[in-house]
Amino acid sequence: MKKITRCFAIALFLILLSCAAYHPSFFPSYDILNPGIEVKVNPIAWIEDNKIINDDGKEIIVNKGIIVNEAFILWTYELKQEIVRLRKLLEED
Repeated sequence: MKKITRCFAIALFLILLSCAAYHPSFFPSYDILNPGIEVKVNPIAWIEDNKIINDDGKEIIVNKGIIVNEAFILWTYELKQEIVRLRKLLEED
């Protein structure tokens, strides 16, 4: 019986330790409006009347366009999600 009580007390203690109050300054979050340097270095290049080769080795003809890295594409997707989330919050009010 003492072993069960001791195990229960330890489990309860561990659960209480994991329920610390959330304080935002202890957990810095990603700010979608202030992207990292990987995003800020974009566009990588500007193409005008040239051909580029994709990862599969196939030529792609591009009349005009810009080349960006994956971080920029991910950032634009996250920015779009944030805009959708904020619009839903405004509609609820």
